[in-house]
Amino acid sequence: RVNCVAPGRIGLPVGVGHVMPMVGEPRHVADCIAWLASESSQFVNAQTIVVDGGPADSTRPGPPDSRILSAR
Repeated sequence: RVNCVAPGRIGLPVGVGHVMPMVGEPRHVADCIAWLASESSQFVNAQTIVVDGGPADSTRPGPPDSRILSAR
């Protein structure tokens, strides 16, 4: 399997128009990577998962899984 994790603004202040009122932390990206390395993601392949807290101005569509991961 080959997947990609695309981190957003990790450790930087939240900007205007950002959906989540929090600063992204390295652990948010690490949680995504750990999930991809687990058996829980065994049927996920060839995906780019954007870990960015869902900025309102994003034009990059993330896979449905990225929304599931952010709710965990």
